[in-house]
Amino acid sequence: MEHQNLTFEEWIEYVFDHEVKKPEWYWDIEKDRWDELKYPAVNVTYMTQFFQNAGVLCTPYTDEQVNQGLWFMVYNACSNHMFALNEQAVPMEARLNCID
Repeated sequence: MEHQNLTFEEWIEYVFDHEVKKPEWYWDIEKDRWDELKYPAVNVTYMTQFFQNAGVLCTPYTDEQVNQGLWFMVYNACSNHMFALNEQAVPMEARLNCID
């Protein structure tokens, strides 16, 4: 099952609000997913907002949850988040903002 487009707050929960266990939640192929590449501009916007405000946005979560969420975002074996930075449909300025 795939999640439809998420609000920023829902996306933060989707990435970080999980029980810490082995194997990590993102390896569960039965788990609902948000298609990062279906919404590349939204994905880049959300990642940019997160990275610009990570100190505040991570406070509700344990270090272990933040660790798993960051791995999920940046490691392409776990998700397609970073591939949105290659999408030509997303303005270059937005992609560079996210990287910055």
